[in-house]
Amino acid sequence: SIPAIERLFHMGELRVFSPASYIIPHDIQILLNMTDILIVNSQEWDMIKDLGYTIPGTTVVVVTSGSGDIIAKTEGRLIKQRTYPADVVDTTGAGDAFCAGFIHGILEDKKIEESLKLGAAMAALNISKMGGRCGLPTREELYRFLEKWEK
Repeated sequence: SIPAIERLFHMGELRVFSPASYIIPHDIQILLNMTDILIVNSQEWDMIKDLGYTIPGTTVVVVTSGSGDIIAKTEGRLIKQRTYPADVVDTTGAGDAFCAGFIHGILEDKKIEESLKLGAAMAALNISKMGGRCGLPTREELYRFLEKWEK
């Protein structure tokens, strides 16, 4: 429920919100106002705009779009990150894998650009296996993958 989610927002310092499309129509403005990082796919972003929600200027907004580029807006800058090539087996959990990689980067004090790369790499590795979690890499596998593609 929204009140339960709202209570959770008050518990931590970094507030990341990645609302599923089914929750967006349920007056999430108060949650958006408390969000430091908003991560959505392009359809969810369109819903947020179409419903007239406002995003505070201090919020980092990340919009994913499947195999298309990932866009982040922060401090008035637009940052584009390409997705990495992958042998797609199952896209279940791709967005969650992206979020995990991106947040990992943020918590490791990496810049937005590097965090986007980590998220994109996590998603690419995850979709190469069947199931929502079977392709999630270890830390070493993640960084080895990035080394391969960032040469």
